[in-house]
Amino acid sequence: MVARLEGIIPPPLPCGNRRTDNRQPWSPLCLVTVLCCALAVLSGCGSADQSSSNANQNNAGALAALLPFDQVEHTFTQSPAVFAALWSQARTRTVRIALLGDSQETAPEGEGDVYVPRLHYEAWLRYGNVPETVVAGYHTYRGQTVPFADWLLSGVTAPPGASPSRVAPERLLPGIPAAAHAAPAGPLSVNGQWYGQLTILESNAQGINPAAEIPTNVEYFCNQGAVRAEIFAATHPESGEVWYMARPTDLAPDYFAPATTQGASNLSLREAPFAVKSFLTAVLPRNGLRYLQLELLGSMTSALTDILGIRFISEPCPQGIVIQDLSAGGLSAKDFLERYGEAGDLFRAMGFDAAILHFGANDIDQSATAETFRTDTERLIARIRTWTGDAGFPVILMSDPYRKGLTSIMEEEYDRYPGAQRAIAAADPHVLVINSRRLMDEKGWKADRPDRLVELLTDDVHYTPRGAIELAEAEMRQLLGP
Repeated sequence: MVARLEGIIPPPLPCGNRRTDNRQPWSPLCLVTVLCCALAVLSGCGSADQSSSNANQNNAGALAALLPFDQVEHTFTQSPAVFAALWSQARTRTVRIALLGDSQETAPEGEGDVYVPRLHYEAWLRYGNVPETVVAGYHTYRGQTVPFADWLLSGVTAPPGASPSRVAPERLLPGIPAAAHAAPAGPLSVNGQWYGQLTILESNAQGINPAAEIPTNVEYFCNQGAVRAEIFAATHPESGEVWYMARPTDLAPDYFAPATTQGASNLSLREAPFAVKSFLTAVLPRNGLRYLQLELLGSMTSALTDILGIRFISEPCPQGIVIQDLSAGGLSAKDFLERYGEAGDLFRAMGFDAAILHFGANDIDQSATAETFRTDTERLIARIRTWTGDAGFPVILMSDPYRKGLTSIMEEEYDRYPGAQRAIAAADPHVLVINSRRLMDEKGWKADRPDRLVELLTDDVHYTPRGAIELAEAEMRQLLGP
């Protein structure tokens, strides 16, 4: 069954991873020779698990001290042309960037509900267009209340709704909650479901945190032609397909707005081997109405479908940059590796062109030395490149700004995190470093400017709206130019 059952009316929404032998005595000359050879080997050795970039780092002198942030350039890469070419491509096609970080980079349900929209806004200022939305999952986020809307998106869920996803957590990515859906038939559905994932395109960003200071009288998303949605789902041996319904309306959210377009996927989701698949919907007309809403459900009352997320795509206006937040509160680079180690299928399916790694604040809380932070970051870069199958996948490393609450020993290590990132880029030609720590230090974001810290930090770590705005502006200026 692929539609609401005829004659069955849904209930009203409630408010609101020694050898031994016989040896002969060695001569002094032989001993000297062996010692020299051993020193030579030690200077370039590496474990079997090390990446080629690690080996290059050892050959370059891995024991060299990592520089403190104030001795690291504002930005550094061996290959500026690689990144310049990517930003140039965004003039004619969509460039997708994954943003991996912690709570300060989490939006809308996190402390990044000003910072993340401002990154998008800074990209829009340079390209004049938003070609598609981020991929959104099953959760409620909309204007006027916390969590605020996401950049150009809001979403609603309602009971009785979807069931918990059957996809293992380590196969998912932070920031995109998945759920298992049936066709909407209440007691006749395997999970009693009436309502699906309702995702609303807000072209003017009206529902984002007003503290982001982003104008909401501008149409950021291109509405000059056909709009479709790309929907992501996971296979399961007992899966249905995806059912979607476009419900344009002037007053959102509205589960009861008439469906103008509807259809089902043909992805062969009923498979035992795990895979992430996606499809494009038919064109989704607005019919002259203000908001484009899309409701996602399962196609069968007797089986669930694991829907992972959706993004709206503008067909006539593909140019621009989209930054997908894949972050969560409390994450360190090591945590990301441990919690999301099998998320390669989803990451690859989303088609990223580059990734930003924005860690540090929680890594130092876990007592990671600068050397450990470097190793964890290298491991994460290697994991991402394994996921994409691209050994030269571009990675941008952004350091966290000054934070309070550290001991003097911790501060010394944290000060060298940008040096750790610079050492990675010195060995890897496909890594770019943005020294956000120094950029913001030069703007007064530091211990000896308590007057500025009051303006920039709400506590020891998290940014005020003013801090988030200044940080996003400085980073995007270094990344994309003025």
